[in-house]
Amino acid sequence: DSTTTSKPYCRQAVKKEQRRLDNERRKQLKPLRDQVSKLEKHMQQLHQKKEQLSEQLASSAIYEDKNKSKLKQLTLEHGKLEQQLAEIEEAWMQASERLESA
Repeated sequence: DSTTTSKPYCRQAVKKEQRRLDNERRKQLKPLRDQVSKLEKHMQQLHQKKEQLSEQLASSAIYEDKNKSKLKQLTLEHGKLEQQLAEIEEAWMQASERLESA
């Protein structure tokens, strides 16, 4: 009976085609996954820097008159980090949404 021998072949062909399509999809999404990963690492680095700055700003010694220039520098750095972090988080959210909807 030729129908019984063609069914396994047909299933194998369908599975093979599905694997090929899945592989192709992974390849297409790789740049987007890489971008999300890169943004996550960058966010983590910025969070660590922000935490270090926050610790320095939490010290009462930084608010003494002799440390005014250091305080100003740390405050400016903290503000820049906040802005960078907001930009990176926005880019990460957009890239994550594109990846999820793909």
